[in-house]
Amino acid sequence: MLQISKVIAQAADSLSSTAPATATLEEGTRPPFDNLRDSFSRSTDKATSELSGYTTTVWEMIPSIIISILVLILTYILMRGITNYLNRALDRFSNNIAVNRTLTGFAGIIVAIIGISIALSVLHLDKAVSSVLAGAGLIGLALGFAFQDITVNLISGVIIAFKTPFKINDLVESNGYFGRIKEMNFRSVMLEDRNGQWIILPNRAVLQEPIINYSQLKRRRITIDLGLAYDTNLEEARKVTIKALEELDVVPDQHIEFFYTEFGDSSINASVRYWLNAVQQDDFLHAQSETIIAIQKCYKEHGIEIPFPIRTIISNKT
Repeated sequence: MLQISKVIAQAADSLSSTAPATATLEEGTRPPFDNLRDSFSRSTDKATSELSGYTTTVWEMIPSIIISILVLILTYILMRGITNYLNRALDRFSNNIAVNRTLTGFAGIIVAIIGISIALSVLHLDKAVSSVLAGAGLIGLALGFAFQDITVNLISGVIIAFKTPFKINDLVESNGYFGRIKEMNFRSVMLEDRNGQWIILPNRAVLQEPIINYSQLKRRRITIDLGLAYDTNLEEARKVTIKALEELDVVPDQHIEFFYTEFGDSSINASVRYWLNAVQQDDFLHAQSETIIAIQKCYKEHGIEIPFPIRTIISNKT
C-alpha cells in the first residue's frame, strides 16, 4: 500500500509540473490576436485621453473665444463708423469719389487688421499673428516693386484729390491735350477733347506737368495775330480795329489791347486781344470767328491791306 501511495503521489506531481507547460503552449498558439487586442486597447486609451484633453482645453478657452468674438464684432462696428465718417469728411475736401473711397477702404483694412490681431492675441496665437504680418510685409514689398508704376499713379491720384487743381467738367490743358475733365480715379484722369475723343492721362503725368485750368478764371483770352502792309497808317489802323471790336456783341465791356509786335518779311505784324467772359469752347470759337470777320470787314472799308507773304525768286540763267 505504501508503494502504491508513492506511485500515485509521483503521478500527481508529474501532472502538476506538466500543466503550466501545456497552458503556456496553448497561450503561445494565440499571440496575434492578443497583440491586436492589446494594440487596439492602447490606441483607444490614447484617443480617449487626447479627446479628453481637447475637451478640457476647449472648455478652458470658451471665455477667450467669447472675448475674441466680441472683439471682432466691435472691430466691424468701428470699421463701419470710421469709413462712413471718412467718406463724409473726404467728400468735403475732394471731388474725386474714386480716390476718396480708396482711402476709406485702406482705413477700413487697417482697422480690420488691428482688430483681428487683438482677437488672435486673446486666443494666445501671437506667433501666428507675427507670421501672418511678416508674410504680408514680404508680399507687400514684392508687389511694390512689381507694380511701382501703379503705386506712383495711386499716390499721385491721392495728391491730386487733396490739392484739387481741377474738378469734374473743368476745361483744362495738360501734357499737350486740351479738353474737359470727365472722370478721375486713383490711376488716371480722363479728358474729352474738342472732337469728342476721350483721352486717358496717368495721374503721375498730370501731377508732374503744368496744368492750365480755364474754368478757374471763369473767362478766356482771345488773341488774333495779323499783318498790315508797310504803307499802312498804323495809328489809324489801330483806332479802327479797336472801334470795330467794341461794336461786337460778343466782346465784353473791357479794355481791348492792340500791339504792333514786329517787322515781318512782308508786313508789320500786330496782335489784338481781349478777355471773353465765357469758358465754353463753342463760345470761344464763336467769339474768335466774329472778331476775324469784323477786322476783315473794317480793313476792307478803310482800304487797309493785309498783304500776302512775298517771296523773291532769283534765277541765274546761263
